[in-house]
Amino acid sequence: MTPPTRAYAVIKEEIKCEDVLVKQEFLEKPKIESHLPSPPPTDDEKDGDYIDVQDAKGSKKRKAGAEGRVKGAKRPKTTHKVKDVKPPPTDPSTWRASRQPFNASITKGDAVQQYRLDRNKDFSKLKPREYITRAGYTALLFWVRDIERIAWAKHGSPEGFDYYISKLRETYNKKNAKTPQKKPFCEPAQYIDRFTAIMRRYDQEMATLKEYFPTWLWRLIQSHLEDTRIRWVVPVYDEYYDIEEAESMVAKVRVFRQQLKQGKIKYPLRPFDPVPESASFTALKGLLDNAPGRHGFNWDDPPEGIETYEDHELNGWHDWTKKLQREVDVALEAVIAEHGGRYNLQARWMVYDTYVQCVKGPVYLAENSWRWKSFWIDDAKRVLDNGRLLGETL
Repeated sequence: MTPPTRAYAVIKEEIKCEDVLVKQEFLEKPKIESHLPSPPPTDDEKDGDYIDVQDAKGSKKRKAGAEGRVKGAKRPKTTHKVKDVKPPPTDPSTWRASRQPFNASITKGDAVQQYRLDRNKDFSKLKPREYITRAGYTALLFWVRDIERIAWAKHGSPEGFDYYISKLRETYNKKNAKTPQKKPFCEPAQYIDRFTAIMRRYDQEMATLKEYFPTWLWRLIQSHLEDTRIRWVVPVYDEYYDIEEAESMVAKVRVFRQQLKQGKIKYPLRPFDPVPESASFTALKGLLDNAPGRHGFNWDDPPEGIETYEDHELNGWHDWTKKLQREVDVALEAVIAEHGGRYNLQARWMVYDTYVQCVKGPVYLAENSWRWKSFWIDDAKRVLDNGRLLGETL
């Protein structure tokens, strides 16, 4: 083989040097870094500072957030809300025992509202029992434990039904958070003390109705309701009577409210002017102060000056004797003769207040075979309308 010439050696040395330079240039060329898009800032990063650290030797970027933040303060940890999970269905043999009394009853309407049942489908396998009310009507009642069992089955377990009711209650409370709740959330009685639930509904409805009546008239209505309840109460060992009694009293007050609204019962405004100390008013006051019945009396043994009456429906009531009523009318005529019509209304209200205190005020008459609808009457109001207890209008 022919040895390389000097020229060939020089060329080879130059090529080698150029290769080293190229290699050196490639090694010293700076790297071009590529970055992925940054994720969107979290809620905490929007409200405060965050630090983006690329690597241990990288630069730190600080985003200014809330003013006045202490330098170097740690960002609070983000809390994650745990999702509320509905309890899974369970074997009916493992369900808890009912908390309802074994003899507790409920109407179909209340069962539908309280347990959110289907009126047509969920009652197909239940057999109601008949219940005769005090008014003679027949009501169909179901055992609460049977109703409760159906509601549990619809939601897989007692816990599932509890969860369902709690979610409905939460939604109801949020919806009515800024407005007064005239009606409480409807739910089964087992979740509220039964007596408390009855009285709460009774008190709320009565409080609403009370706003439509003047104080003196409301007092007379309550007095009549209490009087009839005491005289006609029958000891019955069935808790359904408690509900029926409360609902009955509320229904009676609604009837009076409707009559006032329709103008079927009207009362004149009470005058505030004091009556003069004249001879006619002194005689009227003396007669009324000594009227029989002012301090109460035995229903079956009324005092002298009060008579007992009875209508064809066997409804009994008391009234002043015709003689006493005539004396009162004469005293009213004397007031008009002395003062004209100026103090006539004051005199009429004096007689009205005494009459309802001694004998009777507004009375509720229930619907029956002779009466096609219930209504209230106030016999004492005749002195306000006519200016006397007997005879024609003054």
